[in-house]
Amino acid sequence: MKYTQVKMTSSSLKVGERLPSLVLQNIRGESVDVQTLCHSPILFILLRHLA
Repeated sequence: MKYTQVKMTSSSLKVGERLPSLVLQNIRGESVDVQTLCHSPILFILLRHLA
């Protein structure tokens, strides 16, 4: 889990904080709808780790 968080952080830095969906897409390896992200509690958890 920690390894995933580290990859997520370096990916977010490379992306330049464009969209959280891009970071999630890199982690999950699949396309994620914006509406799904808005209603997903995981998004807020990831945002806390990014912040």
